This record gives sequence, C-alpha cells and structure tokens, in this order.
Amino acid sequence: MIRNLGLKSLLTFALAFGSLAALPAKAQTAASTATVAGPAALGPVYDITKEITIQGNILKVEAATGGSALLGTHVQIQTPEGVVDTHLGSGALAASQALGIYPGQSVKVTGMMATVDGNSVLLARVLTTPNHVFILRNEYGIPARSLLPRSNSSSANATKGGL
Repeated sequence: MIRNLGLKSLLTFALAFGSLAALPAKAQTAASTATVAGPAALGPVYDITKEITIQGNILKVEAATGGSALLGTHVQIQTPEGVVDTHLGSGALAASQALGIYPGQSVKVTGMMATVDGNSVLLARVLTTPNHVFILRNEYGIPARSLLPRSNSSSANATKGGL
C-alpha cells in the first residue's frame, strides 16, 4: 500500500510539473512572436548591411508632422543620381537649427534606404557637414538621443544628434 501510494504521488507530481513546464513554453512562444511582429509594425527595421552613402547639396529642409509616417526632419538632397528624401529623425536634436544645416549646403549621409508609405526614404545614421559629423542613429537604427548620457559632453568633430 505504501509503495503504491508513492508511485501515485510520483505520477501526480510528474504530471503537475509537466503542465507547469508547458505553460511558460507557450507563453515564451507567444512573446517571441509578438517581439518579432512588434518592430516590423512600427516601421522599417534598420539593417547596417544595406547601408549606402550619398553626397550632394541640400535642396530643402522640412519638418514632417501629423500626416507623415516618418515624423521629424526630412532633407531633400540633390545627388548626381537624383533627389533623395532623407529622414534625419524627430525631436529638437534632429532639427535643422540644432544641426546647423541649410539649403545649398554640401552634405554626405550614410544610412539605409527604406520604403515608407510607398515612398523611398533614406534613414540617415550619419550626417557629415563641412564642419561636423552627426551620429543620428546607432548601427541598429536606434536614435542617438536615447543613447546620450545626461551630461553635455561633445567632441570638436563629432556630435550626437537624435531622432
């Protein structure tokens, strides 16, 4: 009788433990699916292996608001291949005044081309002007402003801006 009770207890314990182990696995699968779907739903995923560098003159600087999928500062850059819509980011650190950019200025931009609402847009990671290099995103596409420390440290040649 005691031996039989021990076997039943062991079997009950194994079933209970198996049920508990299966719950986190299902929850983990659902969470990983949500994580994968989340960034894609928010916008293009930055891929450093698809980076390009363009060089040209700024034709127009504009701030996209409410109606655009990519809010923030957009710069139209005239290159030998044509005009490229370049998204610098959103917020005060990506504003033309903060970056010191203006129409007619020669710039070089490194970033990744993406299609947003059917339009090709260069997601700028590095903006180079005659006097400064602005890091706008890291290699994962994360806005530089979220990486900045709270202090006001800056280099003479490199300034971190933000999206």
